[in-house]
Amino acid sequence: MYNGKVYRGDIGTALKLYTGVDLTGASALQIFVKKPSGAEEIWYAGVDSEDPKTMVHICTGSNLDESGEYLVQAFARFRGGTGWAGRGQTASFFVYEPWT
Repeated sequence: MYNGKVYRGDIGTALKLYTGVDLTGASALQIFVKKPSGAEEIWYAGVDSEDPKTMVHICTGSNLDESGEYLVQAFARFRGGTGWAGRGQTASFFVYEPWT
């Protein structure tokens, strides 16, 4: 039934962020989120089974609790080797009120 819109209160929506980096072996994958109200949260993510350069988070009941524009940044941490950790570019998506 997905029609291309995300609605406030949706559960089970997959938020996918393409990073351009192979995330296999990352020790931490997170999505930094700024909600429309300005509240900030961290959502935990995993590597997408279809693309190792994409992280995915399945939204729960409290994730999409506001309507408006959400700002998101992928975050990854790698151990060993480079030991690099950091955020990706800011992306955004819109959450609609039901019945709109």
